[in-house]
Amino acid sequence: MNLAKTYNPKNVLLAISIIAFLLIITQFFKDWSFPDTHWKVEKEEDMKVSPGYPITQKFISRKDNLSTIAILLRSSKKNESKGTLNLNILDEACENIIRKSSIKFHTLDSQSMYNFNFKKIKDSSDKTYCLKLAFIPKKEDAKDIRLFTMSNYSEENVFLYNPKKDREYPNLSLAMQPGYKGDNFYEDTKILIQRISQYKPWFLKDVYLFIIFLLAILLSIATVTLLIII
Repeated sequence: MNLAKTYNPKNVLLAISIIAFLLIITQFFKDWSFPDTHWKVEKEEDMKVSPGYPITQKFISRKDNLSTIAILLRSSKKNESKGTLNLNILDEACENIIRKSSIKFHTLDSQSMYNFNFKKIKDSSDKTYCLKLAFIPKKEDAKDIRLFTMSNYSEENVFLYNPKKDREYPNLSLAMQPGYKGDNFYEDTKILIQRISQYKPWFLKDVYLFIIFLLAILLSIATVTLLIII
């Protein structure tokens, strides 16, 4: 066996590239979810999230496979309130934790949504959940952070609760948007293609878009492979 040929730097680089590509694709579909456009996100009044006082949002999931909560947070200055935001999804009684997610940050930017991803809840359709968002500061003297709230009169919004003021807001919601996955990889791909192909010409819809997408991936792999081998 020719070890020098087996451990050729080009072969090693090619193997690393293929593994890296597969990991990226796997992570993409693991974190990918489809936003519930029924929840219209608006920047209205803001609300403080103080350490030790997690905000509670009670809401109804419209579909199965709830897998993401995207929240719009207000901008903060660099290192002003850096820390961790912990998001827990609890049952309707707000007692038992079903899913957990968190993000760490140094600054917050109100120009983009912050996605809290978690393992999908398969039978979530028409069920009521409690979302609890807690701020864990890196420094004890850190200031409160702020998030946006919005007027929400839809039946999916039950209420928003601020423990620091001990007050419920029945017609107020976090500026948030639930997200859902399909039952499997095939359904995720199908939904993704449907959303991308909206308002597109016939050759950028359905199976045609899938073929273009597949060819683009294969062409990318082939190009990288040739660049490494040549």
